[in-house]
Amino acid sequence: MFNNDNNSSDSNKKRKNENKIESCVGKKSKLEKFCPIKKWIMEELEYCKGGEEQIDNFKELYNNQRFTVEYDDFRDWIPSYLKSIHQYELKKGEKLPFQLKKQYTMDVKINNGGDIFLFRIWRNIVLKNIILQQLYYLNKYFQIRINKKDQLLNSKYRDYIKELYYYSNEDIYLGDIPSSVESLTFGRSFNQVLSAGLIPSSVKSLTFGRDFNRVLSAGSIPSSVKLLTFGSDFNQVLSEGSIPSSVESLTFGNGFNQVLSEGSIPSSVESLTFGYRFNQILSAGSIPSSVKSLTFGDDFNQVLPEGSIPSSVKSLTFGNGFNQVLSAESIPSSVKSLTFGKRFNQILSAGLIPSSVKSLTFGIWFNQELSAGSIPSSVKSLTFGSSFNQVLSAGSIPSSVESLTFGDDFNQVLSAGSIPSSIESLTFGYYFNRVLSAGSIPSSVTSLTFGYSFNQVLSAGSIPSSVESLTFGHCFNQVLSAGSIPSSVKSLTFGFRFNKVLSVGSIPSSIESLTFGGRFNQVLSAESIPSSVKSLTFGNDFNQVLSAGSIPSSVKSLTFGSNFNQVLSTRSIPSSVESLTFGYRFNKVLSAESIPSSVESLTFGLSFNRVLSAGSIPSSVESLTFGNHFTQELSADSIPSSVKSLTFGRDFNQVLSAGSIPSSVTSLTFGRYFNQVLSSGSIPSSVKSLTFGGYFNQVLSSGSIPSSVKSLTFGDHFNQVLSEGSIPSSVTSLTFGDHFNQVLSAGSIPSSVESLTFGDCFNQELSAGSIPSSVESLTFGDHFNQVLSAGSIPSSVKSLTFGSNFNQVLSAGSIPSSVKSLNTIKCQ
Repeated sequence: MFNNDNNSSDSNKKRKNENKIESCVGKKSKLEKFCPIKKWIMEELEYCKGGEEQIDNFKELYNNQRFTVEYDDFRDWIPSYLKSIHQYELKKGEKLPFQLKKQYTMDVKINNGGDIFLFRIWRNIVLKNIILQQLYYLNKYFQIRINKKDQLLNSKYRDYIKELYYYSNEDIYLGDIPSSVESLTFGRSFNQVLSAGLIPSSVKSLTFGRDFNRVLSAGSIPSSVKLLTFGSDFNQVLSEGSIPSSVESLTFGNGFNQVLSEGSIPSSVESLTFGYRFNQILSAGSIPSSVKSLTFGDDFNQVLPEGSIPSSVKSLTFGNGFNQVLSAESIPSSVKSLTFGKRFNQILSAGLIPSSVKSLTFGIWFNQELSAGSIPSSVKSLTFGSSFNQVLSAGSIPSSVESLTFGDDFNQVLSAGSIPSSIESLTFGYYFNRVLSAGSIPSSVTSLTFGYSFNQVLSAGSIPSSVESLTFGHCFNQVLSAGSIPSSVKSLTFGFRFNKVLSVGSIPSSIESLTFGGRFNQVLSAESIPSSVKSLTFGNDFNQVLSAGSIPSSVKSLTFGSNFNQVLSTRSIPSSVESLTFGYRFNKVLSAESIPSSVESLTFGLSFNRVLSAGSIPSSVESLTFGNHFTQELSADSIPSSVKSLTFGRDFNQVLSAGSIPSSVTSLTFGRYFNQVLSSGSIPSSVKSLTFGGYFNQVLSSGSIPSSVKSLTFGDHFNQVLSEGSIPSSVTSLTFGDHFNQVLSAGSIPSSVESLTFGDCFNQELSAGSIPSSVESLTFGDHFNQVLSAGSIPSSVKSLTFGSNFNQVLSAGSIPSSVKSLNTIKCQ
């Protein structure tokens, strides 16, 4: 590459530096793995010692002819090196694949000696810029969709592609698919004969589209592929070796239906999925013994002789068509999860389901009598389909089952022992509606859910005293007497139709969470709801006058449904409530005693739009949210000085005078239509987080935004010129909406900003100083595509993100050496 000096001093120097590398990195094999670069560059990097000295020495170094050649070699080497290390998945926010150390001294302690070589390269501003440039290309062109082959062949960034979607029907030739591609997906019309080498050995995931249906010979698919998926038309005989032995996950499309001889599917496959039409006889060895997860499609309906399903399978799923008699050897004893499809409806005698199965699911048609042993005692989770409706005798369901779910049709009388005492979670389906006598449901059940139709009188003992969570379905609407619901229940949910008077004790004093359905609208007496309830939710129809004591003093969270719209008198809402939410229609005048002074979080629904007099919002409220229709003028006492978080809805658009927003507010959010001039003092100096809605677009003068604000977010319509002082120097996080596209001069963005985000439309030239040197995180939107010169991006930036349309050549220095994370946002 260049002539070496032959004198002994140069040779000694070379050996000395090679020894340095060996001692720093370790064994030679490790050096070759982590540092595949000419060792001569190490001699030159010894001159680069950080800080100003690094910059000056490197300028001199780059003029050295020998280094210039090595520098160019380094540029060529970097892309392949970066792509060879597994850390470069290049997700948003991902860090570089080696530790970054402080750069101000050569005495820094390196914990991992193997990183010292990369550390020295990283400290060099020119080489670091190359790395960042390659990182950017790797990220931007990581995933590419191709509609015409020319797009692929003529792309100067083709060697950066990792995920390629080839949607052209044009034939490919050797070398057309870059060797960088790891995931390759062909479109539906691709149907070319594949010769060895057409698909590069870098590909790990390979997916064919609908039309592909070619004979596969050994080598057609490279031995690097681990995940292989065929489209719906593929239906070729598979000879041994046509699927490489590297494949671990294999999925066939709906059309595949070929005889599988031993070796057709390699012994590397662990996950095997057949499509709709596969329906071939399986002999021992057809499915390799490596398979752990096996899924059949809807047409498969073959007798399963011993060994046809290998003993390696742990998860077995049959499609809708399977309905064969099972022998004791049909399903191997390795299976832990077994799922039958829609049509399976065979008698199950003891031993047909192996004792290894822990999760068992039946399809829609299964409706066979279950004798003792039909379901093995290993099963913990048992789910029946819609049709199952058999009488359950003691032992029908084994005592190992902990979770039991019935389908829609089940509606049998339950006698004591029908449901084993091991059950903890019990769910009934749509039609179950039987009288429950004491013992029908075992005392082990802690979670009980009834379906749509259940509507039986509940006597004491119907629900066991073990139940902690009880949910009724749509139709339940029975009078509840004391003891109907056991005192163990902590969470109680009624369905849509429940609308019965609540007498004393009908809701047990153990209940902590109580939810009513849509139709409940009963008058509440002082003892209707027990004093244990902490969370109370009413459905949409509830609209009763609340007298003192109607809501117990234990309630901390209270939510009303859509129709509630009653005047709130003193103590209607108990003084225990901390979180209060009104529904859609509430729009009553609030007096000083309407809402208790215990409330810390207050949310109004859509319709509320009343004048707020002093004291109508209690001084305890810290979080206050108005709905979309609220649009009242705010006086100095309308909102109490306790509020810290204040959110206005869509329609609010009132002039704000000094004192309208109390000085306690630290988080302030305006809705979509707010668009008022902000004079000094309109926003109190307590606000730290300020968010404007979509339509705000007012000129900002000095003092419009108080100097307390640290986080400032503008909506989509904001597009005003920013003069120095428009944005206060307190702001550390600044976000612009999509329409902002103003020229930025030095001082437009204050030097306090650390995080700066532009919206989609911003596309202005950046001169040195337009982005302040305080910014550490910088994000551009989709339309930004300006040439970047040295200084355009300040040297303070550590995280830099470009939008999907950024497509500029990055010259040396255009990306500052401070950047540690470089990303692109891809269009979805």
